[in-house]
Amino acid sequence: LGPGFAAVPLDGAVYAPLKAKVTSIFPTKHAISLLAADNTEVLVHIGLDTVELNGKGINVMVAEGDQVDENTQLAAVDLNVLAEAKKNPTIIVVFTNLKTHQLNVGLGENEHSTKLGTLTK
Repeated sequence: LGPGFAAVPLDGAVYAPLKAKVTSIFPTKHAISLLAADNTEVLVHIGLDTVELNGKGINVMVAEGDQVDENTQLAAVDLNVLAEAKKNPTIIVVFTNLKTHQLNVGLGENEHSTKLGTLTK
């Protein structure tokens, strides 16, 4: 799909990785698509194989058309529901159309609002 990064949530809060517009929310709530002003497309995928839960344990807090930024919580995930269903809670962020940008991501433990990386032309 493209370059990206993964993060293991500690409290189930999923935030937007950049300033963008919400372009779609999958009916099963497990994925949210974003579009930045420079046409960078981003897919935020909540957990692994969570499509099978059909939205159970995921509360999406935005709507299609909403403008979001790094301070916007996209979703709240009940990590206990994912654990009971034996689903990995890892959040995957994929930049699906990076033709003119390079993604640089640092590794390690981070908290919300910590800059994880940069997109450069």
